[in-house]
Amino acid sequence: MRQEENAVMKAIVTPKMAGEIDRHMIDTLEIPGLVLMEQAASALAAEAMRLCPEPCKVISICGGGNNGGDGWAVARILLAHGYDVYVGATSYELPPDADANMRFFTHTNRRTLLTEENADEFIASNSDAELVVDALLGTGLKRSPAGLFAKLIDGINSMRGRAKILSVDIPSGVSGLNGQCSKAVFADSTVTFQYAKRGHYIYPGKMHTGRLIVHTIGVDEGIQPHDTFVVDGFRLPPRDKNANKGTYGRLCMIAGSRGMAGAAVLCAHGALRAGAGVSQIVSCEYVADVFQNRVSEVMSKAVGNDPDRLCVNAEELCSSVSGSALAIGCGLGIHEDLIPALEAVIAMDIPKVIDADALNTLAKKPGAIEKAKNAVITPHPKEFSRLSGLDLEEILANPIELAREYASETGLVVLLKGATTVVTDGDIAVLVTAGSPSMAKGGSGDVLLGVIGALLAQGLEPLQAAYAGAYFCGKAGEKAAEEMGEYAPTAEDTARLLRGD
Repeated sequence: MRQEENAVMKAIVTPKMAGEIDRHMIDTLEIPGLVLMEQAASALAAEAMRLCPEPCKVISICGGGNNGGDGWAVARILLAHGYDVYVGATSYELPPDADANMRFFTHTNRRTLLTEENADEFIASNSDAELVVDALLGTGLKRSPAGLFAKLIDGINSMRGRAKILSVDIPSGVSGLNGQCSKAVFADSTVTFQYAKRGHYIYPGKMHTGRLIVHTIGVDEGIQPHDTFVVDGFRLPPRDKNANKGTYGRLCMIAGSRGMAGAAVLCAHGALRAGAGVSQIVSCEYVADVFQNRVSEVMSKAVGNDPDRLCVNAEELCSSVSGSALAIGCGLGIHEDLIPALEAVIAMDIPKVIDADALNTLAKKPGAIEKAKNAVITPHPKEFSRLSGLDLEEILANPIELAREYASETGLVVLLKGATTVVTDGDIAVLVTAGSPSMAKGGSGDVLLGVIGALLAQGLEPLQAAYAGAYFCGKAGEKAAEEMGEYAPTAEDTARLLRGD
């Protein structure tokens, strides 16, 4: 990925990629597996001692494989630091590195082989533990936990509130690929290794992860380039002291109708706060009049033959827009007679962002949105389902790859809205986790539309404008929630608190 100096990105991987990186470090770079496991266990122990600074009773629930090996290793380290540690294991038949850590406990009375018959008893007899280490299942889970594993997950969760829960790599039951889970541990903290996994950031997995610590355990020089990232910071460059309004672009907004003029107003507020040099609204007469009274910084132009909504032919709409970027869609209403005009304007080569009613109107004609050039689309999952023909549940279960595939097929930059927003150009995918439940209100998307439009007008490439816009709005929403709580903030508060850093 082009690492723009104003963007801070962290790579994230799939479970398959994580396994390949481990094998590369062990087989190619010749780092012993035991060394990697000890590094992982040391990071887990550090987080365990942060959660419980004073020595206390600890239980470590270990599955098979190297995930369980990490659980045995951290148990050994904590025992050496004075903690009263007991291990419950689903198997004593382990790979060599895990076995090396398990064998220490063969000389103690601190291990129990767990079965469906004794699992509840083990949890009950250790209910006074102040820390639970969840090393039961790893990131490669492909089916819902059942039997003994389901019982142990329920047992770990039953200790929530009484004990801190520390998960190894990922909370047991969460898919590292897409965050899906039907039964999973709720962790206070999760320590993962080398890179975070997609499942840490996609809901519901993110909700189970708690505090996420990513700890480097080895050198992975020579691995394949990453294609999925999470935004960890973004800063617009300082403004030129000799700048004027023309320096920062001209945004044309096509938005609004009677009864939904507020959507266009919020879009304009987002654009102004995000730094567009000149802004103009192209809409019906009613909306143009509203702007004269509500948003004095924005020029307005009434077009079409209906004073209450945009009703215009393709030639008139295209000749009415000008500038360095377009923001299209919020508050237009869904009108099939507007499809030809929208098709024509989205086919213009000017950078653009398309949202809301423009997407819903164009979805009425299969393939219409694919005529868009140099465009960002910003659907929520239902809108994406209408555009793509994909099932909504399928989208929610696999948002990264489905958005990436659609972007690759259409040439669009897709910003798929959600508690974790996915932005992709078909090659790179960027996740934006900034935000607050306070933003789950009407108008938030209208502000986002204006912000992305303003960033396009200032010369950002579509992919960068999309994820930067989502990041800025998310951070503003977080700030609004800090000031006012999670119920009170409005979309206007998000716009008010927008910052470029």
